[in-house]
Amino acid sequence: IYRDPHAKPELICALTPFEALCGFLPIAAARTSVAEVDVDAAASLLGGDSVEQFVRALYSSPELALRIVSLCRELDTPQARLVDDLAHRYPGDPSVAIALVMHHVVLEPGEALFLDAGNLHAYLRGVGVEVMGASDNVVRCGLTAKHVDVAELLRIVRFDSIDDPVVRPVETSPGSWWYPTAGTPFTLWRHDVADGSTGHVVATGRDLMVVTDGGVAPLATGTCIFLDDGESVDLCGPCTAFRVTAD
Repeated sequence: IYRDPHAKPELICALTPFEALCGFLPIAAARTSVAEVDVDAAASLLGGDSVEQFVRALYSSPELALRIVSLCRELDTPQARLVDDLAHRYPGDPSVAIALVMHHVVLEPGEALFLDAGNLHAYLRGVGVEVMGASDNVVRCGLTAKHVDVAELLRIVRFDSIDDPVVRPVETSPGSWWYPTAGTPFTLWRHDVADGSTGHVVATGRDLMVVTDGGVAPLATGTCIFLDDGESVDLCGPCTAFRVTAD
């Protein structure tokens, strides 16, 4: 599960409505979410300042996870419906119940999620452009058919809460949008070019650009190009392209 000595921060930008679980809720919100399903679990396992005890209990006591899933089937709240849906997709997986204490995010196209190292997350539905640090390290605990290592994930995961994991782009010039992610080895930009217009983009480093909508040959939809420092390209509208720079 560890292929190299590097961290792997990730940023995913939605191209379609995109649904994900990302990071833990603040403790008060987590307590409320669990109490709507299981008052006893909320009272006994969410009395501290983080969700750590609750998460560890789900893996050490499979009957707790099964009880929460069973209770969710009888409820009609957004969180309960999400748990029930995941339980049908991943039967018997205790990770299903962790959804109660995580941010359930639905991104609109153009919005993004930033996932620093140690951030627990799962992509559920949708299409997006994903940028990662140059690493192949990954540790999984569930909601997957791939290899999982629960013990190692519980050792390294960050249990501190996140107020809002959504990254909203900043327009730096007409049609050019920047996704702020401090401390990452990359920067993501989006370029939207209107019909009948041309966008001139100059690389500021070692850049990769992918056209996700519109464009004309040779930069049609799906085309990916490399631009070295100082090289430029003209985008013909209507067109949307994403550019990532290695910092």
